[in-house]
Amino acid sequence: MYFFLIAFLVLLLDQVSKLVVPYFIPSGHSLTIISKILYLTPIKNKGAAFGIFPGQTSFFIVCALLIIILIIVYYRKIKKLSPLFHLGIAFQLGGAGGNLIDRIRYGYVIDFLDLRVWPVFNFADLSIVTGAGLILYEIFRSLRQSQK
Repeated sequence: MYFFLIAFLVLLLDQVSKLVVPYFIPSGHSLTIISKILYLTPIKNKGAAFGIFPGQTSFFIVCALLIIILIIVYYRKIKKLSPLFHLGIAFQLGGAGGNLIDRIRYGYVIDFLDLRVWPVFNFADLSIVTGAGLILYEIFRSLRQSQK
């Protein structure tokens, strides 16, 4: 139950932020949140991470749908894994859903979190990467425990 609630909250945070930020900050402008560290800079990302493979919207929609379907289909097996692995997959599900909604609705993803030393990203991206990190951590932790 918490799995889908977490995924939904990630998706909700992502979608609300993608509505609010561009509404208050016009395209081509930035808002300083923490000087020299964090800015809100809305952009339209027509590619994947870091804008690579622009114009492949249909491909990204199919990939996101496949990931979401696989997570839902294998939920019973995922449910049996550790809570940290479970959390990582929930983050990935919510993030994939958030970016999928953008691609279907607009044909691109709205990014706005700007560190100035890294390409602009959004909460869905952050959630996907955090989820992957949690999953990798849990895999390596489990491997170390099984070797002892």
